[in-house]
Amino acid sequence: KYSRQIGAYGMETMGKLVKMEVFIQGLRGLGAETAKNIILAGPKRVVLYDPTITTINDLGSNFYLTEADVGKSRRDQASLTLLKELNPRVDVEIADFDPEKDISKLKQFSVVCITEVMNTKYLANVDAVTRESKGAFIYAASTGVSGFVFTDFGKEFIIRDENGEECKQHIVKAVSNSTEGVVMIDDSLGKLVFTDGDFVTFKEIVGMTELNETPPRPIKYVSPMAFSIEDTTKYGEFIAGGIVEQVKVPKPHQYRSFTDSLEHPYVEGGKIPELTDFSKFGRNELLHLAVQTLHKFFDENKSLPKPNDKEILKSYLEAAKVRLEKGKEEKVSWMTNSQDWDEKVVAQVLTWSQCQILPNTSFMGGIVAQEIVKFTGKFTPIDQWMWFDFFETVANIPEDANRIAKNGRYDDQIAIFGNEIQDKLSDLNIFMVGAGALGCEFLKEFALMGVSSRNGLTVVTDNDHIEISNLNRQFLFRINDVKKPKSEVACRVVKTFNKDFKTVDHQTLVTPENSHIFHDQFWEGQDFVINAVDNVKARKYIDNLCTWYGKPLIDSGTLGTKAHSQVICPFVTNCYNDMQDPPEDGVPMCTLHNFPSMIEHCIEYGRDSFTGNFTDAIEDLKKFSANPQNFITELKKEGNVTVQINKLNAIKEAILIAKSEDFNKCIDVAFNAFVELFDFKIRQLLHNFPPEYVDNNGAKFWTGSKRVPSPIVYNIEDPLSFSYVATYSTLLAQSLGIKPKDFDYIKSYTSKLQIPEFKPQVIKIKVNDSDPDDDVMLSSEEEEKKLKQIIEEIPGGKFSISPSTFNPQDFEKDDDSNHHIDYIHALSNLRASNYRITECDRLKTKLIAGKIIPAIATTTASITGLVAYQVLTLLQTNKIDYLRGAYLNLAVNLYIMTEPGPKIETQDKDMDPILFGPVKAIPPKWTVWDKLVLDQGSMTFKQLSDYFMEKYSVEVCIVACNKKTLLLSISKSFKEQLGKNIEEEYARVCDTKIATNYLTLEVSADCTDGATALLPLVKYVFK
Repeated sequence: KYSRQIGAYGMETMGKLVKMEVFIQGLRGLGAETAKNIILAGPKRVVLYDPTITTINDLGSNFYLTEADVGKSRRDQASLTLLKELNPRVDVEIADFDPEKDISKLKQFSVVCITEVMNTKYLANVDAVTRESKGAFIYAASTGVSGFVFTDFGKEFIIRDENGEECKQHIVKAVSNSTEGVVMIDDSLGKLVFTDGDFVTFKEIVGMTELNETPPRPIKYVSPMAFSIEDTTKYGEFIAGGIVEQVKVPKPHQYRSFTDSLEHPYVEGGKIPELTDFSKFGRNELLHLAVQTLHKFFDENKSLPKPNDKEILKSYLEAAKVRLEKGKEEKVSWMTNSQDWDEKVVAQVLTWSQCQILPNTSFMGGIVAQEIVKFTGKFTPIDQWMWFDFFETVANIPEDANRIAKNGRYDDQIAIFGNEIQDKLSDLNIFMVGAGALGCEFLKEFALMGVSSRNGLTVVTDNDHIEISNLNRQFLFRINDVKKPKSEVACRVVKTFNKDFKTVDHQTLVTPENSHIFHDQFWEGQDFVINAVDNVKARKYIDNLCTWYGKPLIDSGTLGTKAHSQVICPFVTNCYNDMQDPPEDGVPMCTLHNFPSMIEHCIEYGRDSFTGNFTDAIEDLKKFSANPQNFITELKKEGNVTVQINKLNAIKEAILIAKSEDFNKCIDVAFNAFVELFDFKIRQLLHNFPPEYVDNNGAKFWTGSKRVPSPIVYNIEDPLSFSYVATYSTLLAQSLGIKPKDFDYIKSYTSKLQIPEFKPQVIKIKVNDSDPDDDVMLSSEEEEKKLKQIIEEIPGGKFSISPSTFNPQDFEKDDDSNHHIDYIHALSNLRASNYRITECDRLKTKLIAGKIIPAIATTTASITGLVAYQVLTLLQTNKIDYLRGAYLNLAVNLYIMTEPGPKIETQDKDMDPILFGPVKAIPPKWTVWDKLVLDQGSMTFKQLSDYFMEKYSVEVCIVACNKKTLLLSISKSFKEQLGKNIEEEYARVCDTKIATNYLTLEVSADCTDGATALLPLVKYVFK
């Protein structure tokens, strides 16, 4: 269940987390969101306290309250049952004491978290208790479209891992003897990932041995391939080898009390808090002044201001203004950094402080829950204060907006955005692609915001099914839902949050093949598209559809504690496909096969081995058994005779074993594979390249990333060696339809096997991927003869085993009983041992082999809250100044909101670097949002060409549709093609019936002045 979370936190942090006891006071929106996220994370115990009787507007932010609770149930008691269901491993309970009367009982908790504005005297007392008990105090409040978080982790808190990034290592290439020793890395495996202030350790350095196995030392960045360390002038001369690795060094941090921090959010000379929006310089300090004023109001009135009551705030706003002006005059450090007085900013904090809305509580609830986790020492806690405001989301709401409450669940939202926006929300049609972690959070937000609650409809599609590993972050799912469709369950459950929420689920991929489901009328009926998918290919395709149909798209994604969002607005912003994702780092095949230097290389080799032995090879066997002649015909098309021979030999051996139904033969294969891979292959490598081998230029072969290996002789008492043979033989037997025997039998059998004598061969070993293959060239007659010989050796003449006998292994990382990860783990660590690479635990093998993306509920909640804000903004305006994309890293408190990039206009160029000539945009400055609509009825290619010449003065050269070329000017049949009907030719070329009344054409043309014309897509309406 916790595998994705462990990928983000690590086992050490999880070990601390499961012992943590948390107290949460306040169960409106922010409290419920915080409780949900921390319960999913899995502490030992979460105690809730909120005796307030549920009101109708609580239902707009606490998703576990119902209309039946209004006026009857305490918030904490009404929320308890569903919060407990989130994670059966966590003890969730209601406090059996009143902390305001018996504050000493808070000492038993690791973290005390208050999520609503309270009396400053009480807050100071709670803070004092937690400081005394060496616990943490977290205080936060969601105040309309703004909010704040305060943390106090005590006088002596130790941050053990500031950023949560995995420690990286490099191969050392050289180290200078100088006052600041410069370390050069082998950059063939990637550029330097260390930065200033990182700590590193060295090992296996030859010559300059003073560096080896010493305490961590700080470094300074020099270049993408070098960094500097201390004075090395008195060290030995560097000769060769070595590894340098990042090390996490614990760092102490001291926190000030709540009382001191409220008065002075940061001290003179201290670190100034980072901005979250660079269009708001000086905003943090003004927001803190608003927080101080809000607490002054609460202390004096024992309540928060009534929403939109301007009269009651007048004296408080005037006092705040005077205080700021005086502070600037007296050069109070934090006040001097504030922007000038802006009454609207402070007034909006105060006047909406009672209002809790889902976008804000979702965003902040992720942050607050993450701060609770940080008490484990993982990640960097907020340095006392963090403030947020999203006032740009209300900047286009008119002053005379109808904000009259309706005594309903949306009243808090109406108080801020008005009934006009609420009506628009209720009629929205939204198409959401994906119902996983992001999708669950979006559905929660849309339901409580009132989206699609009147005439609108939210359509959700996801072809995936629920897995156990989903349960700790996809909060709408329970153990009984495993194996059920995600979209179906999510839509069913979220309707319990708001019975008026109208939603329909599909289990259909959004692909060209399914355009009959998601057709033109469907797309044209959507108001927004929300991307909640986890792969680039799907994002790109959906982005293309949104630009074609002119629909707003909001995209988001997470990776551990990091998240991003991008708002894409028709004819205003750039789109997803305008952004270039960095290419993934690849590992050269020769490195994987012969010269690994990192555990990741070994694990990737193990994953490839699993696929080759138990998936691809068995698929080949299954195909051969179904139709031998057809398989051989297709095999010959692969061209490489060595591959063909190897595949047929493997099939022959597999058939012999399958026909025998003898499990012992499976053990023999596994044992021989062990000897070959970990023993003989290494001996052969050392035979070709002995440890002291030098090349023709006198350069050492075994240097840099090439590590001298050593063979491993099979030892039945070595757990890894035995695990490899046992899992290999078991998986092979399962693949061939043979019943495997238990591991005790395998151990007994292998104890009697003899290791054959190693005899070195004369073979060439590839050192670089560019080296030629050492294949023996055969004539076509010899190839045919060799293949025929192998085919004849396959037993039984006509194949006598049914294809259904064979079971290709479909890699499944989450089933610990299937031996898949165990096989890869044993192989990976044995290979690491061969090459003196530090071995890893099974969890790391699982994370890398399974390509498990670290994922946690906190990050998902935060980013989806920001996306929901963009929906509210786009209902008012599409001006780019008011839109915001986001990048978050909750580990290091990085929250950056930025305007999206503007639409990209196609420009004329005198010299295009790709086409090597002039290009011209036709029509001028068109964007991806534009298309040429050609709706003059059915046309021939000649009529199309004449149209473009007459209207745009360009000569058509190529016409293509759906990646099929329909017209090509350099073709011999060009003149003949000109007379053909466009849609008929497309139907003939694609052998299909056209389901729509138009085709999307890509037209390439030349201008009359010789420039290449750059044209947008053409919508050719033929009927």
